[in-house]
Amino acid sequence: MPSKITTPESRAEISRRNGAKSKGPISTPGKANSAKNSLKHGLLARTVVLPNESKDRFVRLLRNLQLQFKPANAVERHLVETMTVARWRQLRTWGLEKSAIGYELRQRTAANLEMATEDDNTQTTLTLRDFTAHSRYLELISHAETRFDRQYDRALGRLLSLRNLPQTKREVA
Repeated sequence: MPSKITTPESRAEISRRNGAKSKGPISTPGKANSAKNSLKHGLLARTVVLPNESKDRFVRLLRNLQLQFKPANAVERHLVETMTVARWRQLRTWGLEKSAIGYELRQRTAANLEMATEDDNTQTTLTLRDFTAHSRYLELISHAETRFDRQYDRALGRLLSLRNLPQTKREVA
């Protein structure tokens, strides 16, 4: 009997149909394990997400990375969590940088209204150049952004190299 050749599209459709049949975990241990997922995500979110940030957005980032990398054990889960936290903090630095520059531009523009030239773009550019040249704050934000980017890359590298190890070494790593 010849085997049926499937395309990526047909495999995706088969997976969707099978997934629709799933009613979640059935066994008691499976249900208990599944019930812990929101607790784990919630605890991580509470320790990383600031009060004015979106916990839902953080959990979405975590789930997306988990779906992409499909951690197979606790070590891989920890590496994916490290990647999530590093990316979250990097996103935060981008917001801080934008806010700091916007605030400084508004402050300096208001102070220099009397001296504004006909070309407002030149005035803004000079103000931004002046701010970045004299601000230690932006330097610290840039340093933090680089640090979080390295943390993400290091965790990703460890995850990928761990997956290249034989199964027995993977479990103890």
